[in-house]
Amino acid sequence: IAEICLLGKGENSIFETEQDLKELNLKSIPVYTRIADIREANRIDSIVSEFKPDVVFHAAAHKHINLMELNPCEAFENNVIGTHNLAKISGKHKVSAFVLISTDKAVNPTSIMGCTKNHAEKAMLMVSRIYPETKYTAVRFGNVLGSRGSVLTVWEKQLRSGQALTVTHKDA
Repeated sequence: IAEICLLGKGENSIFETEQDLKELNLKSIPVYTRIADIREANRIDSIVSEFKPDVVFHAAAHKHINLMELNPCEAFENNVIGTHNLAKISGKHKVSAFVLISTDKAVNPTSIMGCTKNHAEKAMLMVSRIYPETKYTAVRFGNVLGSRGSVLTVWEKQLRSGQALTVTHKDA
């Protein structure tokens, strides 16, 4: 039986994703929602225990580079500690596959966000040695146009309100 459990800290994101899935009219696939913070290991353990997923797609990360420069502790706790918690709990519950959605900025990090995603990948690799029966994988994406955090959404808003487009990188 195929099921989907959407888990996230942000209720709006979970609600919108649930609505998107309902629009696809997948009546044969039940969709469940849970609001939780991946830094809260006991809560995450309870949810993974309840649903017993075959695959965990982990995309819960702080992604805004400038905001993370101003909030490095938050970036570390969410991106590194949260990833470590979720990877470990997935292994403990014998999840078949754990997929970390990472970033190209983890390769040679020059920002807090890139560094924390690099460390998240390393934390996942460390956990993979403890739980070899779970297949751990990281997938790195660059800037995905139109995705949450994409500069296109900022520019689109600026254009709609008649503002000039802002470009923050000196080489752009």
